[in-house]
Amino acid sequence: MILATVPLIETHIGIIDKEPIRLVTPLLKTHKNISEAYFLGDNTQIQTFEHIKKILTSRNIQCFFYEITSKPDINLLMKNLSDFSQYINKKNRTIIFNASCGLRLRLLSAYEVFKKFNWPTYIIELETNKICWMTDMPNLHILQSRGNISVNEWLHVFGAEVYSDQVSNLINNQWVENISKKWATNANELSQAFGVLNFLATTCRKTELLSVDLSPKQVQYIELKSILNDLESNGLITKNGVTITFSSEMARSFCNGVWLTELVYLTLIDLKKDYSCISDLSYNINFNRYIDGKIIKNKFDIASIINNKLFIIECKTKSMKDTGDDTLYKLDSLREFIGGVQSKSILISLKPLRTSDILRSTDLGIFIIGPSELPDLKNIFKAWLTLCYIK
Repeated sequence: MILATVPLIETHIGIIDKEPIRLVTPLLKTHKNISEAYFLGDNTQIQTFEHIKKILTSRNIQCFFYEITSKPDINLLMKNLSDFSQYINKKNRTIIFNASCGLRLRLLSAYEVFKKFNWPTYIIELETNKICWMTDMPNLHILQSRGNISVNEWLHVFGAEVYSDQVSNLINNQWVENISKKWATNANELSQAFGVLNFLATTCRKTELLSVDLSPKQVQYIELKSILNDLESNGLITKNGVTITFSSEMARSFCNGVWLTELVYLTLIDLKKDYSCISDLSYNINFNRYIDGKIIKNKFDIASIINNKLFIIECKTKSMKDTGDDTLYKLDSLREFIGGVQSKSILISLKPLRTSDILRSTDLGIFIIGPSELPDLKNIFKAWLTLCYIK
């Protein structure tokens, strides 16, 4: 009688660092042989391990933390790694080392220790996010591809807590796309009128009313009249003399800048059909970060996972004349602390940016889309995706 060969259980090993996403994504795809993962780190990284564990446990992967020294003591570190190797090698496992993460001293030391056991070793290449094997693979069934992480899971790995993740309430309304595209097409010509519309909508928000009176100058403003006609013909406002009344809080919010976010969101949803690298897309996501015991509230207008990298979009309909530096530095800060070196950020502005802001954005690696580019938004996104993600 010939007994069926039982596949060996795979044990994955990784070293925790401040950007551990590449330790997580290879294990997200369902692989029947994967059952456990060991994460090496010092006692300050236990919280990061707990974040990773929460995500991987939902994929039926058992996670274990193995503590190594936090001191820059090579002899002690090598002993920790040797002890771990002897322990793990006693198991009847196919052991795989993910060498994508880890401080250099730890990573090089681990590689030296682990290579004595001929364990298959790979890295997730930073730009392409492909699995690259550094050793021969023992069989064709071993890990060959990585799964896709969600926006919420990404934020959780970085220690952020999502408390509001919305789906657009307007997405199924055809007038949203019609108005947004029309306004984007004429963004330069209507720029000043959008400023007035923002002012009117903000006034209603502050007074907690849905009605506001136009000034004599505003009544005569031709570009503003064109925008108001678009809103009236789609039932978003009513006009009674110099008084305009928004049909609902949703309509007021739409006029207060949400229309631009909706346009970008709808454009990405459309692109997602043709670009498999866009694996997740979130709208108006609110989350907390914890810094020195304090809760810091943050928000992304739009966040997406593209080729397993976080993609952050900030949409601005108001002038950045006085807040340009703050907006850019805030976006760069969020990208650094929540996205790391793999993430990308885009600022989409309805108003032209100052030369100094454009230069600053280039220095910070923030991609800018201004009012002149809005009419061709979809093609600009396509070109940007091809440049950054499609290899």
